[in-house]
Amino acid sequence: PLLLGFVFAFFGKNYFIGTIFLALLGSFSVVLTYRIGALFWNEDVGRTSGLILMHFPLALFYSVVIMKEGVVVFLVLLITYLVTKSINGLKLTIFNFLVLVLSVASLYYFRLAVGVLITFLVPTAFLINKYRGNPIKSWAIGISSFCAFGFLIYSIGELDFFLSKISEAWIVGDQREEYIGIQNVN
Repeated sequence: PLLLGFVFAFFGKNYFIGTIFLALLGSFSVVLTYRIGALFWNEDVGRTSGLILMHFPLALFYSVVIMKEGVVVFLVLLITYLVTKSINGLKLTIFNFLVLVLSVASLYYFRLAVGVLITFLVPTAFLINKYRGNPIKSWAIGISSFCAFGFLIYSIGELDFFLSKISEAWIVGDQREEYIGIQNVN
């Protein structure tokens, strides 16, 4: 609501303008997906991944419905792109660093758990990349980051939410197996 408040302040309170704004963020999400794929692998993989996201039904839905999810996807892709660009040896300019910090801070407003997760993943990615040749330090960094994230989620009261989603996924998987007729072989 706050983000759309700025859009509505400039263009008037119109649902169509809000939809256009979120559609533009969805379009930029496709471009960021292309850029991330090109950075990780090559141009063809980036192009294909962008096309897949462009035609993915949930991405299309969230890019025209006024909800937080479209903004969260855009921010996570932007953070992923900037971190990947930096890890691949390209310099992180002051502007890109400020965009990275503001994007992570914005995630706290839109989705608290995602903001906390990204806060731990970004420094972990930088540290693991720094100690890339040393597997013991890389594992120690990864495990300590995982434990710190778990402790923080537990302390803010989101652990029950995460555990309930895991148990729901387990129940849905069991129901799907029953429906298809898959038997557990023990």
